[in-house]
Amino acid sequence: MILRADGREYRKIPRRRDVGLRVPVSGRFYRLPHDTELFGTTRQRMEGYEQPRAVIPATRRFITRNPDYPDFTELSDAWCWRWVDVIHWASDYSITYQEAVKVWRKLIEQHTAFTDGYSPEQGYRDPVTGENPGKPNIHWGNIGMTGNIVKRLEDGRVEAFNVSLPPPPLEDIIAQPHKWHWATEQRPDGVISNFPHIEVVCNSPTGVPVPLVSPNGYLLMKPEYMERIENGVSYNCY
Repeated sequence: MILRADGREYRKIPRRRDVGLRVPVSGRFYRLPHDTELFGTTRQRMEGYEQPRAVIPATRRFITRNPDYPDFTELSDAWCWRWVDVIHWASDYSITYQEAVKVWRKLIEQHTAFTDGYSPEQGYRDPVTGENPGKPNIHWGNIGMTGNIVKRLEDGRVEAFNVSLPPPPLEDIIAQPHKWHWATEQRPDGVISNFPHIEVVCNSPTGVPVPLVSPNGYLLMKPEYMERIENGVSYNCY
C-alpha cells in the first residue's frame, strides 16, 4: 500500500513481470507446449476426463523414476519462506507481505495442483502459517507449467532448484527463470491464462510464480513434451 499526501492509502498498479519474457542468451532451453499444441485438444475434452467443463492448472508432469526423481519433494522452512518472498516480488510489491503469505497458503491447498496429499489439509506442516506443528513439512509436486521454459543439459536432465540446499537470495532466483514457472491455467477451449491468486488481491492481471524443485537439482521430462526455443527470443507463457 502507498500513502498519499492526503493521508489516504491506495494500492499501486503492479508492473506485470509475467509478460515480455525472454529466453536467456546462453544454454539449451526448451518450451513446454500447451495441450492443444501437443495433442490437438485439451485434457478436459479427452475421453474419460473427470472435469470436462472445469478450468484446470496447465501442468506437465516430469518423469518419476527412483528416489532421485520423486513424485513430491519436501520443502524446508527456509524454502517455504523464500517462496513467499518470490510471490511478493512477483506482485511488484503491490500487495503486502501478509497478503503474499495468504497467496502462498492458497497455492499449497490440496486441490490447487502442487501439494495434493502432502498439503496442510492432509496434516502436513506449513512453516509459514504454523499449521500442523510437529508434523513433516509440506511436499511440492514434480510439476512444470505449460508455456514456460526449462534448461536441458546434454544428458537430458532438466535443471531445477536443489531444495536439499538452502535457498539462494531472491535476486538469484529471479535470474534463473528456467527453474521456476509462471503458473498457467487452461479452459476447456484451450485458452490459457494466469493463475488468479495475486490478481484477486491487487485487482490487476498479475502472474503467480511456482518453483521447479528436486532433492538433487535435476528433473526428467519426456523429450516429446519439450520443444527447442532459440536463445534470446521473446516468448509468451500464456
